[in-house]
Amino acid sequence: MSYRTQAGVYRVDITAPAGISMSGYFARAGVSEGYGRPLTATAVVLAGGGRKVAILGCDVIAFTTFDDGIRAAIAASIGTTVDSVLINTSHTHCGPTLTDYSWEPEDQKQIQRACLANLKRLLTGCAVSADRRLQPARLGTANGSSHIGINRREFDPESGKVILGENPNGPMDPTVGVIRIDDLGGR
Repeated sequence: MSYRTQAGVYRVDITAPAGISMSGYFARAGVSEGYGRPLTATAVVLAGGGRKVAILGCDVIAFTTFDDGIRAAIAASIGTTVDSVLINTSHTHCGPTLTDYSWEPEDQKQIQRACLANLKRLLTGCAVSADRRLQPARLGTANGSSHIGINRREFDPESGKVILGENPNGPMDPTVGVIRIDDLGGR
């Protein structure tokens, strides 16, 4: 029996070295001193019907223009197109700063640039490793829900402005789309 869909998955450790500034909380003083558990990136490559797509999930706060360069590197490395590479971030506030902020000292910017170069190499290698593990697979989809999110547009009566806060009565979509990928043995 021939299966048209193939899938491969791979995960790598992308933890930045101690000494890099941390993202998310700009009021945080100092730089990272270590970590409690590693940050990871996971790549899933799906192939079938003459197409190949890569989906990567990364424990970083966000990417900026770096995203286009890494998507192009991944696409070229696994033989697909840039529009077939999707990179998602977990938006962790416990990861490295990956943007050249103007207020950062030059030594910190150099550490961040080195971290980004290494991250590009790690993410490309992760996708290549997932691609090399392609095997027949079954795919399924469903929808679930999660109510941990909240609308962040809060009205501040003192200033008369909308601020970044918590608005439990504001719109929030709790829908979570789920993709299940099983090998032919049901794993």
